[in-house]
Amino acid sequence: MGRAFAFLLILALSLPAGGWEVTVAFTNDLHASLERLAEIAPLLAQADLVLDAGDAWEDLYRLTGLREAFTMAKRMGELGYDAMVLGNHEMYLGPALREVIAATPFPVLATNLKGGPAVQKFLVFDVKGLRVLVLGFLWKEYPWSLWPGLKMLDPIQTAQRVLAAEAPPH
Repeated sequence: MGRAFAFLLILALSLPAGGWEVTVAFTNDLHASLERLAEIAPLLAQADLVLDAGDAWEDLYRLTGLREAFTMAKRMGELGYDAMVLGNHEMYLGPALREVIAATPFPVLATNLKGGPAVQKFLVFDVKGLRVLVLGFLWKEYPWSLWPGLKMLDPIQTAQRVLAAEAPPH
C-alpha cells in the first residue's frame, strides 16, 4: 500500500467483573464530505464512543481547503465525535492546521508525533465503567516540507511507553 494512513488503537485498561457491551463507531477517509457524514449520522448516534482515523477534513482530489476543514470539524463535533487522529490529508493544510485543531470541539490525537501541531498524545475514556485508552498513530508518508522539524516516533515503541505508564497495576 503506497499511501499514508493513520489508525487508532483502543485498549481496555481495566476490565469490570461480568460482561459488558460497548459500541465504537469508527470512521476514516471522510475527506470533507458532509454528505457521507450525514449518511452515517444515525449510526454514530447509537455508539458509546465515536472516533475517526484521519483524512476527515481535507480532500486534495476535490480541492477542498481550510473553510471545508473548519466546517467538517464543527459538524463532526455536533455529531458527537469523541476524538480523531490526524491523517496525511490534514497535514497538507500546513501551518493552518493549527487553527483548525484549536477550533475543533473534540480532542485531536497524534501519539507518535513530535514537533508538529499541538495535539493530545492519548486519551482515556470511561465507557460504561470500562477504562479505555485511545492512541492515534500517524504513518511515515507525510508532506514533510510543510512541517520542518516534525519527527515521527516509532509507533510500537511509543505504544509500549504509553501502556507502561497508563496500564493499572496487576
